[in-house]
Amino acid sequence: LFGVNDPDMLEVGNGRILGEAAWSHLAIWAMLGAPLMAGNDLRTMTDQTRTILTDPVLLALDQQRPLTPAHRKRTRAGVDLWRREDPTGSVWLVVNTLPIPNRIDLDSLLDEVPADATLHQLSGSHDYTSSIRLPARGGVLISART
Repeated sequence: LFGVNDPDMLEVGNGRILGEAAWSHLAIWAMLGAPLMAGNDLRTMTDQTRTILTDPVLLALDQQRPLTPAHRKRTRAGVDLWRREDPTGSVWLVVNTLPIPNRIDLDSLLDEVPADATLHQLSGSHDYTSSIRLPARGGVLISART
């Protein structure tokens, strides 16, 4: 018997969730390994919606097999922390759940972070840094490959 996580419909591009929040929404789906079916009108989507829905890092994470879905490790002071283990390493997702920007000390939030970890956000990928300012409802994916 095989099952998949199915948290319902992706709202990216429907006008309800925009920008950074939309990216975080898709990132949670990808962390869960859920089926990614666009729930928006593809004929009228904005460039930003297309960028989010075709984010190669999130799509690769979602399609990683064998699937080991993420678990929400903790929620505290406006921050959700998700972690997923797979054969190639660890992935964390940190989401600012506040409606305002939030500076987050990643070193104190994460159990351990390998030196070669990378960060990925809507704005792109870059090297790991111990502190990050996340926009309202924004997120960051932290990948450490073994």
